[in-house]
Amino acid sequence: MKPVVALVLIAAAHIAFLFDAYGSKFLGISPPYTRAIGISLGASTVAAGIGYSIAAAKLPWFSVQSHRSYLFATCAAAASLYVGIFLAFNTFGT
Repeated sequence: MKPVVALVLIAAAHIAFLFDAYGSKFLGISPPYTRAIGISLGASTVAAGIGYSIAAAKLPWFSVQSHRSYLFATCAAAASLYVGIFLAFNTFGT
C-alpha cells in the first residue's frame, strides 16, 4: 500500500473511532470517567501517532531524518484528534 493512502486511512480510522466513541456514549460511563476518556482519546491518539510515524517513514522526505516523521506524526495525530472531536461535538452536541 502506498504511504499516502495509509496516512489517509489512519486519519479516517482515527476520526471514525472518535466519532463513534462519542456518539455511542462511550465517554458517558460514569464511575471510571477519566479512564474512559484516557482510553478513547489518549490511547487512540497514541495508536494513530504510531501509525502515522510508521507510514510517514516510508515517504522519501521523511526517511532522510527521523525527527521529521515524528514531528509529522505528532501534528497529524493532533489534527485528526481535533477533527474527530469537532465532528462529534457538532453532530451530537456537547
